[in-house]
Amino acid sequence: MKPSLFVRAVVRVPVRVAFSVLFSLLASSTPAAAQLPRPQSPPYNTLLLKQYITQATFPWTLTVCKGAAYNGDYTTLSAALQAIPTRFPTRGLTQRVLVLVYPCLAASATSPNYEETTLSVPTWTVIQGVPAGSTSNNDIQAARVLLRLTGTSTTCDGCPSALLKLDTGSSLINLYIQSLTPPTGPLRIVEVSGGATLTNVVIQVTGTETQPVDLLYVTTTGVLLAQDLGLARNTFSSLSRGLVVAGSAALTGGRIFVPSGIPVENIGTGTIKLSGVRIDPSSVVDLKRSSTGTIETFATDYTTEQGGIIDRPIRTDTLVLDNTCRVLTGTGSPEGVVTAPICSLFLRQDGTATTTLYVKTTGTGNTGWTAK
Repeated sequence: MKPSLFVRAVVRVPVRVAFSVLFSLLASSTPAAAQLPRPQSPPYNTLLLKQYITQATFPWTLTVCKGAAYNGDYTTLSAALQAIPTRFPTRGLTQRVLVLVYPCLAASATSPNYEETTLSVPTWTVIQGVPAGSTSNNDIQAARVLLRLTGTSTTCDGCPSALLKLDTGSSLINLYIQSLTPPTGPLRIVEVSGGATLTNVVIQVTGTETQPVDLLYVTTTGVLLAQDLGLARNTFSSLSRGLVVAGSAALTGGRIFVPSGIPVENIGTGTIKLSGVRIDPSSVVDLKRSSTGTIETFATDYTTEQGGIIDRPIRTDTLVLDNTCRVLTGTGSPEGVVTAPICSLFLRQDGTATTTLYVKTTGTGNTGWTAK
């Protein structure tokens, strides 16, 4: 029996041909709705090739770049947002659109990267700034793309308009949002009306103020999650509020500086949770509740500009210790009036030498208070 003869054919394909085939395959597939800014001149390094090949065909991406260098899909952010329904007519209700905003060319060293009157972000849309010097799309602390908003007027009587509206599922990443023009009526800089997230975002208001201004407003249907959020009012104004929540919000890290105004106010029935947030002092109030909602603080710092802890009252009508014992204050005896668990304290503002401090010693209702 003759041994079988096996013949192995070796085909050597030049690297140039391999890349040609790869790009041909990409080109023959469904055309990408948008592409990342392309590498501009050879030789293309490995990072640029990897980024282009792996992300260029991502179906729901738009790029924004004002001026030469990269030539994005659009030169303004508003044009990109308005184009989303027509560019992606088959997009599902929860399929995200990623809008990458590059610094590109500013008019001058002091001008913003982008300037818009007002903006409305569609549902499930991410606006991500790609800071200059970034080698990836990862968040970079203190590196943001500057977006200036110039709107000033309201849309209805008693109904403040918002310069930047965030719908359900929308997100902002690596943006510095600035408003300089004095408003002609009550104004919200950013409004959250659905579930939205903010990461490494600063919202700043400067200039003379004759109308109430809310830097970040969460409506009754809004749910805000924010990390490294900055809210800043550069001039003293009692008409300013920083974070105003009618729905619910949770913040981790960041700084809120609203001198003479109100840094944080809960005007609804939901909860505001502040974890590791720095609250710079206000001459009016630090944290304010205007309804039945709560404000919970975890490792929240009340500091001066120099960073030292200040000897300043934290104004609150109820302080909860270890999620159980409560410290309350008011006028009149709490017996039969104030409900609290055992171990709670009541400080009576109009008390006498023996009726200023009450301790809850029995029961879970509004009885069992003992004057000390």
